[in-house]
Formats: sequence, structure tokens, C-alpha cells
Amino acid sequence: MHTLYCLCLIMLHREYIPFIPVRCERPIGPLDEPTFPEKDFRIPPKFWEDSAERIMKASRDIIDIVRTCQDHDALPESPQFGFAVWQAAFVCIYAAYFPQMDTGYHLVAPEMRRMPLEMRIKGYPLLTKKILTDMTPRLKMVKGYLKTVGKMHDYFSRVVHDFVNKFGKGGGLEQYKVFEKELKEFGDLKDSDHHIPSPGSDTVDQNRSRASTNDIGGSSANDEPMPAVE
Repeated sequence: MHTLYCLCLIMLHREYIPFIPVRCERPIGPLDEPTFPEKDFRIPPKFWEDSAERIMKASRDIIDIVRTCQDHDALPESPQFGFAVWQAAFVCIYAAYFPQMDTGYHLVAPEMRRMPLEMRIKGYPLLTKKILTDMTPRLKMVKGYLKTVGKMHDYFSRVVHDFVNKFGKGGGLEQYKVFEKELKEFGDLKDSDHHIPSPGSDTVDQNRSRASTNDIGGSSANDEPMPAVE
């Protein structure tokens, strides 16, 4: 029940942090529509920081619960647990690349922020990947989650490296749409393996809302078809 609660916190609050916060020094709310300008909305003090911290803390709680169960050989390898760990894994990757968004230091400790990205990736992102890998013999759907973990690493790496030449204003809403289906769906019956559209590509549906589910593809892991969800 607690992992389900944490999963709900992640899904609800994640919609309102920038997907690519390369220009943000801290959580400041969504940069793409719908936004909440202060002249039209009464935003409580530190509301956006608290919202972002709930995402990070919920992810940390999921990891701590799963790791404790696993250490005692009592891990319930259910689809809900697999999906919860996958959502936490995405947040861990996000925090490793954009540690300024983890204001409560739940996933990236203060001393780790001064370390190279390669060291931050070896923390919780590597741990969640290992937990997911351990689940694959009994949860075939987790293979799809692991492939998307590789995609997110590759994508954020490219963004951080050359965002100046590729991204305009905003917080990455159109880029978020490219990954939205894999981040929100519980599991696919098949693994469509198309190329990930580049930012500004005509293949990205510019008319869909923040809650849409458009297809994405590409992979940095093995490209074998994803088995049906049992």
C-alpha cells in the first residue's frame, strides 16, 4: 500500500516539474502550458520546491522498501512493484542529471553534487537498474522498462551536452511527449522499435496535450521483441 501511495505521488507531481530543467537552478513550476503565473495564481511559498521534493522522497521510499524486502528474501515481485520501481528509476536518472531539482537531497547527497555525472549515475540509478534486472525472470514486462532506462540515459546525456543548439524556450514539454507513453503505461504487449524523433521533428505530434500517449521508439539496450505481459 505504501509503494502504491508513493507511486501516486510521483505520477501526480511529476507533471509539474520541467522535463528538461537545464536552465533552472531550482524547481519553479511548469515552464510550458499550463503554467501558473503569480499574477493570476496565489502560489504558496516554496510550493514548487515542496512538490518536487515529494517526487524525490516518494522515489527514495519505494527504493528503500524494495531493497529491504529484497535483502530479506521477501520481495513481492508483482507487476505493481515492478512498475513502482521503474517509475522510481526514472526519477533517479532525472535527479542524477539535474541534481538541483532534488532540493531535499533524497536521491543526490550534497557531496555527490560536486562529483562527475559518472559517479552520480553509480548511485540510485544503478541500484534501481539492478533491482529491475533481478525481477526480469518472473516479470517479463520489466524487460521493456530496462530498455527505456537506457533510452533515458542516452537522451538526457545528449540534452545536457548540446541543449544550447537544440532547445528553445520552455521546459521540454514536447520532448516529454516523446517519452510519455513509456513513462505512463503499465506495460505493452509488444515493443515497437522506431527511432526517437529529435526535438523539432515533424514526427512529434505537436497538438497532443500533456496527458497524451504517443508512440516512441529507439533503444540503447538489446532490441529483441518484448514478450506479452503475463
